[in-house]
Amino acid sequence: MSSANAPAPGMPAGSPPPMRPQPPTSGLAIASLVLSILGLGLPAVICGHLALGSIKRSGGTEGGKGLAIAGLVIGYLSMLVGIFVIIAVLAAGAAIKERIPIYETRSDIVSLSLALSTYRTEYGEYPMLGGAEKGKDFSIVPDQAFLDLMTGQNVQGLNSSEVAFLEREADWNQTPEGVLADQWGNPLEIYVDGDGDGTITVDGVPFLKTVGARSAGPDGEPGTEDDVTNYFN
Repeated sequence: MSSANAPAPGMPAGSPPPMRPQPPTSGLAIASLVLSILGLGLPAVICGHLALGSIKRSGGTEGGKGLAIAGLVIGYLSMLVGIFVIIAVLAAGAAIKERIPIYETRSDIVSLSLALSTYRTEYGEYPMLGGAEKGKDFSIVPDQAFLDLMTGQNVQGLNSSEVAFLEREADWNQTPEGVLADQWGNPLEIYVDGDGDGTITVDGVPFLKTVGARSAGPDGEPGTEDDVTNYFN
C-alpha cells in the first residue's frame, strides 16, 4: 500500500479521512439575518455586506455566507416595502390635506342652511334681506348684516326675539367687502325657496331644496364641477 493511501496514524485501515471542523459563523452574518427578520432593512443590509466582505477575506476561517445573503435579500425587500409604505402615507396625507378646505366649507354651508331653516321655524318665513319679494324665490348675500342678524341682533327688525341662529364666536371667513366666504376666499351664495314649492333655482336649474348654499370651490368659478354645495339632483 502506498504511503499516499495509508490511513492516518492511529486510525484503522479503511476509515474515512477526518472531517475538517466547521469554521465559526460570522457574527455580522447572524446580525444581518436577525435584523432583516425584525424589519430593520438598512442595518440588515449594512451588516450583510460587511459579513460577506469579512468571510471572503478570512480565507475559509469564517462561515455564515448563506446567512449573510439571506439577511441581504430580506433586508432589501424590507427596505423596498418601507419605501412603498412611506410613499403611500405621504400620498394619503396630501390627499387629506387637499380635502380639508372642502370639508370645512361644506360644514359652513350646512350651518348656514340650518340657521335659515331654524329662522323660518321661529318666525314663519325666511329673512327678507336684500330686496327679496314675498312669494318668490330669492338669494341672500351673506354679508355682515346677515351675520349680525343670524347671531342674535335685531337687524332691520327681522329678529325681534334676538335669537342666535349661528354661534356668535364662530370664526367666519369673509371677503374684503364683508361677505361670508369659503376656505379659498370666494363669497358664499345662498338660495331660498321663497314661493314654498319645495325647490330652489340655481343658474336656471331647479333643485329639490328649500335652502341651498354654494361655494365656487378651489377654482373660484361658480357653476363648475368643483363647486361645494348642499344641493344636488
